[in-house]
Parts: sequence; structure tokens; C-alpha cells
Amino acid sequence: MRRNLLLVVLVFSMVLFFSRLGAANSITIAPPTPAALQIHPCTGGGTVQLDMSIVTTENNIVAVVVPIKVTGTAGAVLDTVLTGGLLDPNPPAFAAPSVVSAFTQRIVNPYGIGGYGLIEPMLFVAVDFGNGLALPTSGLFARMFYTVTGPGTVVIDTMTHSTGGGFGMNNPAGSTTATWGGPYTFNVTRKPIVGPTLTCPGLQDKFVNDIIVIPITATAGNTPIQGIITPTVPCGSGVLSGSIGNWTFTWNTAGCPGSSGILTFQVYDQCDTVSCDVPYKLTAAAGFIQIGNTLTDVNGGLADPCDLVKVPVLLKANVPFGGFDLYIEFDPTLLYFKGIEKGPGLPAGWEYFTYRQLPCPMCGCCKYKLQILGLYDIKDKHQGVPIPADTSYVVIAYLKFQVACDQNLRGYDLNICFEFDDGICTENTFSDVSGYVLYVSDNPAFFNYTDCDTQYHETNKVLNLINFSLFAPPGTLNPAGRPCGGVLIRTTAEKVRGDINLNLIAYEVGDAVLFSSYFIYGTGVFNIDQQVQIANTDINADGYPLSLSDFVRMLRILTGDATPIPKPTPGSDLATIYMIGDKVSTNANLGAALFVFEGDVKVSTDLKNEQGVVNNQTRVLVYMNSNTGMTGQLLTAKGELVSVEAADNFGRPVKTTVVNRAIPTAYALNANYPNPFNPTTNISFALPIDSKVSLKIYNVAGQLVRTLVNETMVAGTHTVTWDGINSNGEKVASGIYFYKLNAGDYSKTMKMVMTK
Repeated sequence: MRRNLLLVVLVFSMVLFFSRLGAANSITIAPPTPAALQIHPCTGGGTVQLDMSIVTTENNIVAVVVPIKVTGTAGAVLDTVLTGGLLDPNPPAFAAPSVVSAFTQRIVNPYGIGGYGLIEPMLFVAVDFGNGLALPTSGLFARMFYTVTGPGTVVIDTMTHSTGGGFGMNNPAGSTTATWGGPYTFNVTRKPIVGPTLTCPGLQDKFVNDIIVIPITATAGNTPIQGIITPTVPCGSGVLSGSIGNWTFTWNTAGCPGSSGILTFQVYDQCDTVSCDVPYKLTAAAGFIQIGNTLTDVNGGLADPCDLVKVPVLLKANVPFGGFDLYIEFDPTLLYFKGIEKGPGLPAGWEYFTYRQLPCPMCGCCKYKLQILGLYDIKDKHQGVPIPADTSYVVIAYLKFQVACDQNLRGYDLNICFEFDDGICTENTFSDVSGYVLYVSDNPAFFNYTDCDTQYHETNKVLNLINFSLFAPPGTLNPAGRPCGGVLIRTTAEKVRGDINLNLIAYEVGDAVLFSSYFIYGTGVFNIDQQVQIANTDINADGYPLSLSDFVRMLRILTGDATPIPKPTPGSDLATIYMIGDKVSTNANLGAALFVFEGDVKVSTDLKNEQGVVNNQTRVLVYMNSNTGMTGQLLTAKGELVSVEAADNFGRPVKTTVVNRAIPTAYALNANYPNPFNPTTNISFALPIDSKVSLKIYNVAGQLVRTLVNETMVAGTHTVTWDGINSNGEKVASGIYFYKLNAGDYSKTMKMVMTK
């Protein structure tokens, strides 16, 4: 059967009737639209439909004879005549039976002039109305179908036929004048080949044993899509699902080695085949570890303030492990540490498991650290059992905490994170069973070979093959890209301080009446959502609801004697203090901060400040001089920072963490990470002094794509992220790009690759 034949319909325009005076009966074929017939772009031909229009100016035509011949170079072959009929299906005063039944069709030579050695018309159409009936002036059409086998021309004309007579019309008295509009010449061309459009994803940067889901979409060109050819995966197993144009290829990489390569997908129609390449990178991770999240307390209910919770530490091992040394941080003002339990994922024969709590050494520090140490065998008479390789996550430890009894915590995430301190290379490491292979984080931000000054040895390897999942509980953002889990404290209504009756209007008289009722009748007066209503009574924002001081503050707000304390956003009570060389700065918005330095230290600042030396310590109080608070660089001081105490511009205490960073000794531009990348990559560089910095992206033609940095920056190590967007806000194409750093008298250019 002929595939996908292109049906080109030639619509004939009806010839307008002329007046009887001097007018002639006519038989016409109107020019086609478009004028050049187009056939299938890649098969042997296409089907062409021809309609012939027969119009008479007389009301007594009883017969029509039309012998037709087809010539030309396009190879037209008659298929059949399907039908005929009146141009007007209901002409006035015409009650004949079916006009179609009156057609006489005679295919003399379907192959045209010269076929079978005959010079005959291809079709002979004779219409005899008989029984005294005449062709109505509304007209008649005859429909014919031809197969056109190639580009060229088709000529339609009439001729005198030896058996059927010539072209014409008859009335009862004999022949009558009729005109033929032809000959008609049609140009036949092939449609241009437009293949399918194929869309494939970019780089699949995964770990061994991952299941990689690759969506493939395709849009048809000028012929329907027929199918897809999927690649043979180098390992594991691949399965295709979906429907034409919307497929999903699922690759299970279980058992694969670490490798990189290309998966090529091909989509084809009747004319063309198009392909796309999906690059992949499989990292042979030794294991995956993450801190889980919990929404429940130890009894299975939703986690509330004051509840006891257990947070799992989860491990998926691709190789057997003989030991681990984990470091985990948490906020001790929100979570009270209650101990650690061995998890069911540790084998029964695991011999050594212990932990200890490491308090932050600085006054005012907002984090505590837990160390968990495990060894499968302590080399006594008992043989330990290592953690076996497994395809699923197992719990190796449970972290037990009591949530602070602070109703303000409702709806907030309490993060618990793996901790990686700069320059400490033993944190969060795993050992193989022999003890000669140390597995460390695969993320250079967590473990850097340069900082740790380690070397690769064939027999005692240090391998960055542990993946610490960048994870955060539902509805939260991962803080600073760290590998975290945590506890999500439930809320069933909107927590709005001062809205005690939950009518969404805070600090109105109804709230005061309900609050006063509590002091007489107890918490039973809160009958809508008791937990949230209680949390909303913490008017003075001290974390303790239902107090008389809250009630007093409520009355002062109602009388205009005090203003409401705004609801804090998650993380607004945390501040990081950076000490880079002699410059001290913060990422928070502070109202005041008290810095304590060891010894007699010279301190300079443009902020309002008080300072003095007491007991061989320099104490510096800086505070805001407007209601907008202070952020960024706060002061300069050459000395050891002992402690920091801070508050925001509402007077609320802020928990601080101090980060000390050494000033680089030289300019440097580092390799971007990841590379290849999609959609973002990080570019880091080092400045030994404050410098005017220019960081620009160029394409392979040397054209500027985007300027990432053009400003003066302080000394230190900086990281800039490029999202693959050019200066016009458009996504750039995949390919090779260059990034160039100019800082001081330093200039360097490096290459990176964006994939899609």
C-alpha cells in the first residue's frame, strides 16, 4: 500500500453563467492552489484529485461527452473515477434520479500517451441524462484521481476519440456549442524534506547505582514520526517507555563502573533520521550518606515544641566499610542533645560505636558539634562484621534531641548538618575494611587535597568517593549548600504574633479579651487551634508565651504606647562573622555587636563605637546610627578575636558564628566546578590585597558573553556563580567558553564546557 500519499485537492471555481446571448456552454478545470502541485518529499509520488466543472447556459442539455488525455513529464497514472454530482445538490425543477448513476466511465489507457502502444485518452466521460431530462444550469462535476510519480509537468487536455466522438454537449436537436478551458498545465514539485525536531537533556552527572531518567521529546516535520532508536547502554539496563514523540529512557546503572560517555538517541520518520547526544558522567561513589529529616516525635505524632525526636543518619554503601568518623552540628538553643543510638544498619557484629559532644569554644557560639566514631573490629578475639555493600539506604545511627519549648518554632525547620571545618581533613571520613583506604567527600568544598596536603599512594589511598547529600527538609532551603537534615516543627494555622483569636487581624480588642480569659479559665479558651493560638500570645517575642509580660505588652500596643515586634524569618537570628586578615564583616543586618579581642588591639571603624582595654582584652562595641542596621564590613583589627555578642535592630539577640579565613599570598584563578556543567558552575579566585576585579565570560569566537564581576573587592577567596545566561538574559548554547580574570596586575584565562 502506498504510504502517506499527499492528497492535493484541486478546487475548481465555477464559471459564472453568461447570458444566453452569445454565451457558450463550458467545461473547465480551475488553476490549482498553490499553482505548483506538491507531492510527498521522499516517496514515489502522491495522489492528485481533479474536479472538472461542467456548466451550461442552456436548459435542455441532455448529454455531455468529454474525452480526456494526460501528458507531461510527471508520470501521471489514472487511479479511478470515484464520483460525480451536481454543483448545486438541490437545483430548482430538477427531479432526476442520482446523477452519479448516469456517469459512463471508460479507462482506455491508464498509462497515458504511448501506453500499450496506443495513443488514446486516459479517460472517457459521457453523461446521458435521457428520459427527456436535461442538465440543470446549476452545473455538474466529475471527480478523478491520478497518481503523480515524479516532479515535472502534467498537461490535461481533450481530444477527439475514435469510439466516443469528440468533446461537446448535445441537446435533443443534436450537438451544441461548448468550450473547453484547457489545455491545463500543472507544475509538479516535491515538498522539501523537514525532519523531526528532537530535544534531549544535557549532562547526566550521576553516581554509580543511580537510576537515570532521560526524557526525549520530538516534534514531527512534514511527515509523521515513526519511531525511536535507543542506545545500547554500556552497563546496567535501559528501558524505553512513553508514546510517539514523548519518550522516557530509564537507565539503571547498578553494577556500572565510574565512567563518562555519550548516549545517542535517533528519531526517524519516512524521510529522515535525526539524532541527539546525551552526555553522562558516572562517579563510582563508595557510598552515599545523609542526615534524614523527621516530621514526627518518638511516639509517631507530629513534632511539636518540647517533644523528643529521633533523626536518622542514613548510609548507602557501594563497598564494604570498616569504620567512620562523623561530625555533625546543631543549634543547642533549639535542640537539646539527648544522646545517640546505634542504628539497625550496623551489623550485629559491629564492635565499636561511641560518640561525644564537642561544644563550640567561643562565647556566644550558636552551634555544637557531635562526633560519632565507629569501628567494625577492635582486633580482639572477636571478629567484627563490616558494613556490607547494599543498594538501599540503612540507618547507622539515630540522633536524639528534645525540641526547645518555644512556640515560635512552629512551622520552622531546625537544621542538623554535617560539619566540615577548613583545613581539618579527618572530619566525615570512612575507612575500608583493611584500614589502608580512606574515603573522603567527593565535593572539593568539603575536602580539598591542596588544603589537606595529602598524596595519592597505590597502597594507602585517599579517595574522594563519599557523597554527602545536599538535603534539607520539605519546604526549606538548604543553608549555604551544606549537607543537612533536621526536624520540621508542625503548625496547623498561620502563626501571627498577636492574632490570638485567629481572625487574621493581630492586636485587636478581641485578642486582648481572649488573652485575659486565659488567666482565669486556662488554655481551654483556645478552642480553634490551641497550639498556634498559644504561640501567638508571645507578644514580647521572648520565646515564652502565656505570660503576664506578654499581656502587658499587648495592652501597650493597643493603646499606642508600644509597637508590635515583627515576626522573625527563619535564619534572621543567625549571623556569620567573617574575619579575613584584619577585616571583620558580617552577612547579617545587626543593630549592635560587642567584639572581644585578646590583648591590646588597635581597632578602626566608621561606625558609632565605644572601645577600651579591660583585663588585657580589647572590648569594642559598635552600634547602628540609623534604623536600617549595619551589615558588611564592621571594623578592622589585627589580633585574635575571642568572642562576639550581637543583636538585631529590633533588640533581639542574634546567634553568631565566627569564620576565620587566611588572606591568600598570591592572586589565583581556580578551575570552575563542576566542569562540564549545566545549568550553573562556580568560579573561585584569590586576592592577596583589595583589588579592582574584572571577571568576564567569552565564547570561542572571542566575543564577550557576560561580565560577572566589575568592581573593587576585598582581599580573600571569592566564589562567583555563572548560570549560563548571557548579557541579554538569554540561555547560551552548549559549547566551550572561556572565563578571564583581571585583578591588579594579574590576568589569567581558563576554559569550561557547557552541556545540554
